[in-house]
Amino acid sequence: MKNILQIFVLLFISNIALAQFDSTYVHITRKKFVITPIFEFYKSRYRIKTVVNDNNYKQIEQTYSSKNNIYLGLGVSFYRIGITVAYLLPYSNVPELKNTKSFSFMGGYSVKKFYGEFRYRSYSGFEKDVYTYTEDSVSSDYTINKDIKFQQLGALVYYFSSKKYNYDANYKNYNIQKKSAITPLFIGGVNYFDINGKFDISDSIQTKTVDREIQVFSIKTGGGIAATLVYHKFYVTALSYIGASINNNKITNSNTSETYNKVYPSFEFRTAIGYNSNGVIASFAFTYDNDLIYLNPSKIGINNFYMSVKLGYKFNSKYLGKAQKYL
Repeated sequence: MKNILQIFVLLFISNIALAQFDSTYVHITRKKFVITPIFEFYKSRYRIKTVVNDNNYKQIEQTYSSKNNIYLGLGVSFYRIGITVAYLLPYSNVPELKNTKSFSFMGGYSVKKFYGEFRYRSYSGFEKDVYTYTEDSVSSDYTINKDIKFQQLGALVYYFSSKKYNYDANYKNYNIQKKSAITPLFIGGVNYFDINGKFDISDSIQTKTVDREIQVFSIKTGGGIAATLVYHKFYVTALSYIGASINNNKITNSNTSETYNKVYPSFEFRTAIGYNSNGVIASFAFTYDNDLIYLNPSKIGINNFYMSVKLGYKFNSKYLGKAQKYL
């Protein structure tokens, strides 16, 4: 058994070291850098569902939504490195939340078949919709909670097993996917969530407002598929995975604290459509990810939405080309 494990590890390391993309499917861009004006949209939403056991068997669902966060910026990419500087536009779909703070970042680094991504989101102020269900009726209420703060810090690593598929070509528009391709993918990652503020807690007697903090440390893994359809220099691509998260959940209400350790499902879907050539590039991308957190007797689903539109151009640079071998 030990020898079999050693052979497996050796083959896996050799595959990483020798992995080269199939040049009939993927064009690796060299000695060029990309300048891209970019328009970005971020939004986070989390839903809390609680069952209250009383004579009416009430079910209360609370949905907290951040305002629409829209950024305008400029991106620069070279080989495996990409940097985007964006400015939050003074717009809000919820007037009461116009002056609340928000910050979002999503960036990564590619090494052969691997793509590692770092994510950070921070929002304050949420719109809250409350729906109360009983056996024969439903009622709703709407409020603004400016004091609630949401923060997510995470890292995710993708592994694409096929040499015919290139992540940078399909989502970063640096390399070029020359022919249609499909590949299995595997992911592994960690996330930290922190949600704190004043929340309504309901039981069979009353509903009261308490200071609550939810802290979650999550390790997740999963598998899925990625595919790209190419027509001349136009392309449509999508990837999706389903996985499981091992979560350590800590909930603090005023003077009490409880900790839960459980396994929950997770899901992500991203897609892009665009035009990618040796010169002009253009694309529209969308990402949705979902993480479920159960805090007895509540269930919390955290959903993040991201969209971007970019138009850019690839410039030749023999000086930067000399630095490529060090990246």
